[in-house]
Amino acid sequence: MTTINWIRLLLLSLVWGGSFFFIEIGLRGFSPLVLVSIRVTLAATTLLAIARLRRDRFPTDPAIWRSYLVMGLIGNAIPFSLITWAQTQIASSMAAILNAMVPLATFLLALRYAKDEELNGRKLTGVVAGLFGVVTLMLPTLNQGFSLYNRGLLAVLVAVVCYAASTIYGKRFTGISAPVNAGVMLAFSAIMLWPLAFIVENPLSLSPGMDSWVALIALAELCSAFAYILYFKVLKSAGATGLVLVTYLIPVTATVLGVVFLNERLHPNTLAGVLIIFTGLVVIDGRLARWFRRTNKS
Repeated sequence: MTTINWIRLLLLSLVWGGSFFFIEIGLRGFSPLVLVSIRVTLAATTLLAIARLRRDRFPTDPAIWRSYLVMGLIGNAIPFSLITWAQTQIASSMAAILNAMVPLATFLLALRYAKDEELNGRKLTGVVAGLFGVVTLMLPTLNQGFSLYNRGLLAVLVAVVCYAASTIYGKRFTGISAPVNAGVMLAFSAIMLWPLAFIVENPLSLSPGMDSWVALIALAELCSAFAYILYFKVLKSAGATGLVLVTYLIPVTATVLGVVFLNERLHPNTLAGVLIIFTGLVVIDGRLARWFRRTNKS
């Protein structure tokens, strides 16, 4: 990859890694669904305003608009809500670590729904390692039964599957600008979430402080609107294989922020699980193995 793409990749990892930190701060004053609803509304408004200022073309095909509805559901509404609720039960660093399973889940879904993915011995080893890493993370609490902590872990894993499905489903949005794609998708998410937020959590009863508002604005404008524009730039110039590298960096950012600013502690099983998961991801990715082979030949 080029130097500019590495800079974009590192910046994207900082932004998305910081989202878990900002969620933790935002939850001090907002309930989960309200936090997510305001987040997607502000981000959608910003992106659609950018699209109008740039005079980007909006699609006219009704099928594309139906696809935006699906993407808003599986790419934002469900996973954002699940991860935000999960962080009321588990540490932000743990949520970020489990979120790193997105490439593994994407690979597994691609075996079924994409024609350009094949399973071989190397990739199977990576899949098994990744799954074993998740079990290692959950091991300290498995004997507690289906506790709220374990439900939080499960919620993040379901969100991971949603993200993976949206990655495969989102390949159909070609030739449309990033602000339009992300803005419309987030707008549909807001339309779906607000009725549920009023029914379940009553936003009018909340009285968030300034720190929660600042965190929420950062989530919306930095971790959603800006991040999506950056995401599509990296995707266009470096491709999906380059973009997946950000997955290795996000948990590092989130863990450092959680430990330093939120006083989160890492269990030894957590560190072991992280190493196993990332070993699995590196094996599936295959680039490190190819680099070693080229080095040995030379």
